[in-house]
Amino acid sequence: MTSSVRFAASRLLRRRGPGAGAGWLISRSTFAPFLGRVGALRVSHILVLFLLLASTGCVARQTVVASSELSGPTVFSGVWVREELYFGRGMSDGGIVSDEDFANFVDREVAPRLPNGFTLYDATGHYTGASGVAIREPTRVLIVLYREEDNVNRALVTDLIARYKQRFRQESVLRVTQKVRAEF
Repeated sequence: MTSSVRFAASRLLRRRGPGAGAGWLISRSTFAPFLGRVGALRVSHILVLFLLLASTGCVARQTVVASSELSGPTVFSGVWVREELYFGRGMSDGGIVSDEDFANFVDREVAPRLPNGFTLYDATGHYTGASGVAIREPTRVLIVLYREEDNVNRALVTDLIARYKQRFRQESVLRVTQKVRAEF
């Protein structure tokens, strides 16, 4: 450690004396403009605060596939397919697919075709349109899992995309397909 770094560190941190309790303090003179009347803060308090603030943005979003509420034997049979469909709600005429219209589409088209279940959540899509203009669009994401060998569900998902595009005059529906291991 160079002498200038040692000097800065000794000025910033000073060891508390035996009568004042253990630990290091941030020097009041170093941070007087920032601390005001608060006084010297314990480094451990600052580190805890920093870790709490830093960790709040680091929570990974997880998809929970297994459920303790399901009973009976495990239905795991190897590799499954996870399909994500991104249904943009902006229409070519400038309108938006309403919540009611989308709910009707789910009730009439999606639920009957996917009786084993699916997940649906709101999102916001960002992309550059054909005109070069940046577009921000409300979106609904549908997630469905089915066994890899299940060609019927694969065809039903393709059919849902075609029906949505036709009904709501959409150019496209983003489809993401992944092979995953899932256990129910």
